[in-house]
Amino acid sequence: MRPENRLPSPAPEAPAASGRIDINSDDWPVVRVSYHGEISLRMLHDAAQQYAALADRARTTNQRLRWLVNLDDLDARPADAMKRRKAAEILTEYAPRIAAGTLAEARVVESRVIRGIVTAVTWFARQPWPIQVFATEHEAEAWLRERAGTAVPPAQGEP
Repeated sequence: MRPENRLPSPAPEAPAASGRIDINSDDWPVVRVSYHGEISLRMLHDAAQQYAALADRARTTNQRLRWLVNLDDLDARPADAMKRRKAAEILTEYAPRIAAGTLAEARVVESRVIRGIVTAVTWFARQPWPIQVFATEHEAEAWLRERAGTAVPPAQGEP
């Protein structure tokens, strides 16, 4: 076959994200969220929709959610500046609905690398509710208790 008759090779597809986002509302009105592995923008968008639905539920029952977000297992290395900016846009899109049913958000981040990325996304997408970053869930839970004036139950399976 002559070179001019060959079809161009297709562009390589980006590898699929191998992560997941777990959202657990068993301790209502505390919502525990854990990010694992590499998170795609589609996964983040789906999670933001779930966050908004939970906040809508809280608002209609005159409650305010306390988010405990664990980012320790997040693989943030693949997140380039464009992906971080797009992630911030997604979070900004849902922020008004989430804010209406949110009291506060505590983020758990031990890794210095991930903490830097979380800080960058937070700069792009400032939220209208208090957000604090902690090294441990214990510290995060204590802060959420203080914000709410009520007990935050330990994660299921913990003493």
